[in-house]
Amino acid sequence: MLDATGASKEQVLELKERIGKVEVRFEAFQSRIDDKLSAQGKYVEAINASTDRFGTLASILGLVASIIAVIFGWVSAGKKAKSEAKKHVDDWLENNKAELDAQLAEAKEKAKESLEGTLEAEIVSAKKQIEELIRSSKGKIEKVEARVESLNESLKDVVSKIEENEPEKITDTSRNNIHKRAEEVSTKPMGERTAEDWKLLAVKSYIDKKFSESLDHIDQVLAKEHVLTNKEIADSLFLKGMILNKSKRFEEVVEVLGDLINRFKANDDLAIQDVVTKAQMNQGGAFSELNRFHEAIVVCDSLLEQFNDSNEPIIQERIATALVNKAFALGKLNKLEDKIAVYDELLERFKDNKDIAIQRNIVKALVNKAITLGQLNRSEEAIAVYDALLERFKESDERKRAVNHT
Repeated sequence: MLDATGASKEQVLELKERIGKVEVRFEAFQSRIDDKLSAQGKYVEAINASTDRFGTLASILGLVASIIAVIFGWVSAGKKAKSEAKKHVDDWLENNKAELDAQLAEAKEKAKESLEGTLEAEIVSAKKQIEELIRSSKGKIEKVEARVESLNESLKDVVSKIEENEPEKITDTSRNNIHKRAEEVSTKPMGERTAEDWKLLAVKSYIDKKFSESLDHIDQVLAKEHVLTNKEIADSLFLKGMILNKSKRFEEVVEVLGDLINRFKANDDLAIQDVVTKAQMNQGGAFSELNRFHEAIVVCDSLLEQFNDSNEPIIQERIATALVNKAFALGKLNKLEDKIAVYDELLERFKDNKDIAIQRNIVKALVNKAITLGQLNRSEEAIAVYDALLERFKESDERKRAVNHT
């Protein structure tokens, strides 16, 4: 067209050059566009991937929602079904209540009759078994009781002879019983032996004249004082004093019996008072053995003062013995007139007493009074006392003793 319009060649060339530049710029712009389109394509792909994942998640959430809806449906249906079922049951129970009550009452009655019959049969069976057990055990129990009773009697016999300082009078039966039981006790471990076991062993050792061993055993008894009664403690202390006395350990006798007296002299129990008075008499005897006659007299006076008003036969016997012991101590101190006065006190106090133990003390008092009168050259009075002695006991079992003394 330019050519047609007469445009110059130079203009055409210039226009071509400009068109070339435009094409170059277009190509550069096209390249940039392509790069952007490529980037946009990658972004679109990322969006598509995210969309796919979101779609999957949405599908899962939809499935969960469906399951929850189903569960809620089931729960709702279950509640409704339970409600309907309960209503049907309640209606059925209400309609059949009378029949059910009758059946229940009948079942209870049958169960009661069955239970009563079973219980009665079991009770009868149990009674028969118990009766059979009692019959079979009765003989064994009686044998055990007899053995225990025999052992207790033997132990009492031996202890009484120890307390009276007359071990030679212990019977063979008592000795055998003590030895047999002691053999059984010796098989026990030491930690399992009771206070009674140790006492038995102490008595057995005393019988065998093993006094040191006997003391060890009685100390084991006293070591268990926390489980002993006051009477058992008092008895154990007294027995220890007698074992020491047999060993001629008179200082220790005084100490042990003094402990007993101080601990229990204020006790009102008659059985304990008996032990206390025995302890006082034997403590006085120990003082005499130690030639401590003034202290022996003090002990006798203490006993007489404390128990002067007691009417108990056993205490009366102790008082009579205490008077004899006091007179003996006065004689050792050469207080012969005082000695005779004590004998007179005893004879006056117990002149009507028929107790055999007190009668023996009266014999001693009369004989020793006569001897003391003889020492004072009062022979006629002494002979009169002997005559009174023989007259008083002419029909008594004590006559032989009295005649021998005379």
